[in-house]
Amino acid sequence: MKAKTTSPGFFLRIFLLLYSTLNFLSANPNLSLNANGIHLNNSTDLVITNNAISLAGDYGIYSPHSPNSLIDNNSISGSFDGVYMTDCSHCVFVSNEIESERHGIVSRSSESPIFESNVIDIYSESNVASRGIYNTESTNTYIGD
Repeated sequence: MKAKTTSPGFFLRIFLLLYSTLNFLSANPNLSLNANGIHLNNSTDLVITNNAISLAGDYGIYSPHSPNSLIDNNSISGSFDGVYMTDCSHCVFVSNEIESERHGIVSRSSESPIFESNVIDIYSESNVASRGIYNTESTNTYIGD
C-alpha cells in the first residue's frame, strides 16, 4: 500500500489499496472546509462503510477503477459530487445518505453496478446539470428502492 495522508486538500488519500475496509471514519475538524473526502485510486474489493464526511470539496468519496467494492451506510454532505467511482464493475452502493451540489453517485463505464436504498438530495444553486445517480455507459445496472 502506498499512502499519502498528508496531502493538502484531502481528508484521506491512498493509492493502490486492495481488499481493505474503511469503517467509521469522520473528518478531522482542523481540515479546510474546501477539502476533499476519501481519495482511493486503482483499488479493488474495497469496503467503505459507516463513514461521516462533511466537506465542501469536489467529492466525498473518489475511487475510480475500483471494481468489486461496497459503499454502504455512509453520510456524505457538502461536496460537489457525493461518490465518484467510474470504471467500477460489480460495485454496490447501498443505504448511503448523500447531500451534494451536482451528482449524488457517479458510476460511469461500469459493469453490473447495484444501487439500492440510497437517499440523495441535490441542492444545486447553479445551472449545472444534476442527477441523483449518474450512470452512463454501464451494463446490467440494478437500481432498487
